Amino acid sequence: MKIHKLPKNITNILSAWEVVERPYSVVKELVENSIDAQATQITIDIQKWGNKLINIFDNGTWIEKEDLPLTITEYATSKISKLEDIYNIWSFWFRWEALSTIAEVSKFRIQSKTKQEPIWYELSKLWKDVNIQPVPLNFKHETNIIVQDLFYNVPVRAKFLKSEQTEFKYIQELITNFAIKNFNIEFKLLHNGKIIKHFTKTNSIFERLQQIYPKSWEENLVNLEHKDENYEIYGVIGKSILKFNSNKIKIFINSRPVKDKIIQKAVMQAYSRWLEPGLYPFVILFLNIKPDLVDVNIHPRKEEVKFLDPGSIYNLVLNTIKKTIEQEKWIEDKTNYVDFYKQKFWNYKQTKSSLNIEDMKKVGETIKQENLDLDYQTNFLFQENPIDNWEFNIIGQIFDSYILFQKQEDFYIMDQHAVAERIIFEKMRKEYNKDKQTLLSVPLTFEIIQKNDQILEKMQELWFDISYFGEKKVILYSVPDILEKYKIDIANLINNLINSNLEDINIDKILEQTLATKSCKAAIKANHKLSNLEIQQLIEDGQKYIDGFFVCQHGRPSVVKISKHDIDWFFDRK
Repeated sequence: MKIHKLPKNITNILSAWEVVERPYSVVKELVENSIDAQATQITIDIQKWGNKLINIFDNGTWIEKEDLPLTITEYATSKISKLEDIYNIWSFWFRWEALSTIAEVSKFRIQSKTKQEPIWYELSKLWKDVNIQPVPLNFKHETNIIVQDLFYNVPVRAKFLKSEQTEFKYIQELITNFAIKNFNIEFKLLHNGKIIKHFTKTNSIFERLQQIYPKSWEENLVNLEHKDENYEIYGVIGKSILKFNSNKIKIFINSRPVKDKIIQKAVMQAYSRWLEPGLYPFVILFLNIKPDLVDVNIHPRKEEVKFLDPGSIYNLVLNTIKKTIEQEKWIEDKTNYVDFYKQKFWNYKQTKSSLNIEDMKKVGETIKQENLDLDYQTNFLFQENPIDNWEFNIIGQIFDSYILFQKQEDFYIMDQHAVAERIIFEKMRKEYNKDKQTLLSVPLTFEIIQKNDQILEKMQELWFDISYFGEKKVILYSVPDILEKYKIDIANLINNLINSNLEDINIDKILEQTLATKSCKAAIKANHKLSNLEIQQLIEDGQKYIDGFFVCQHGRPSVVKISKHDIDWFFDRK
């Protein structure tokens, strides 16, 4: 066939397919328009899950009669006038650029009234027919957009929609995301005339979150904040008690909700020591960045962005969240207090440690000489120059599993196994050296389904000496030193890696899996009697080696703190 130019109506529909994927896409574009128009009240009226009717009503900036045709004209906008403006846009993009595409695949109407006009005017578009006429509406100067029978002229697209309930679920999640960021706007979502969600105006994001999520979450939420010359990051993050099987990380770049793998990875890395693998934290993260440092136009539906310096963004998010976590020293208050307050009595015999430096040196030498069969001691001998003035008093051990001690006005209960395994975990992590490799005495070969150069290159970056061995095999010559040192099942590990997704191959995951397993096996167990000296060393090493003292590397509580004030309250002394 000869090359020919497509008719305008066909090119418009093809463009619409990039932007209008489902009813969710229409609601997203129209609500963004309302927010850009400085609306303070936005109503979203849906019928039949969005397939039959989508009606967006807002009290934002109105549209004059002569401008109505421009709302469905390609590249008509009030946001830019010269090329340089593209790199300095803080809004959701063009006020009306999505309407031209939505109008191509629906029965479309837009109604508006200015302060000066006595009546409303309506623009309607059905296929190629466009009309403007006055309409008798008894409202103030506002804007109303009506999208009916979505995909009526392209039924093939409608076939790819999911169930009606699923499509509406996308819309509900979308409105929730908009409400989180725009806490000063009232949002109302209706379906078939019934109010499904109604978020009234609030004074802060924290108040908005109280409207959306259970009130019991409030005590487990922490503010996040950092600002420098180029970036502003703020939001709310959840303590490790808030953990989910699905993704609860919400990311906003310059007010726009987006999906970003770089930020997602930074968040998960920051929480990696606080949550079990496979679980997700609760994070509401807002990042304001200069427009010339981020490209918001790489995705047709503006759901992804591209950073000029992704490494800086990764480190910013990672360090800000980690700093907040470390400052908070998150004790899972709700979980840890419940059982304690249910008890009607509590009895213990208080003892204090009187060990001095010379005593510790003697015990340390005894351990070295006799090679006592206690994994914790063989891994961590006493320090050569221990601290003379301990900041805590040892009370004792109960059930041969839990250590009791006092520090200033706080009382602590420590899980000896959980703390010991995390100390070993931290020490093993520090032993890892990316520049050291161990040559295997016998190279290992592995069968592969098909060649994947990217996976092999990624493994080589992680200091595996591995290469192709024919069309259907790879051969491994050496591995990072630490894997051989701790007798990891190399064959099983390599088989998992060469059959993984590219994004799942990273040194952090390898270390978390291998070191966590080894540290569990090496640590002091429960039901093991400890001397006062062993207890003292365990507490000191815990404070020295563990950044987050109150959880093990799997995210479970390892230390419970109870203040004197709460103990006084328990005995009716407050």
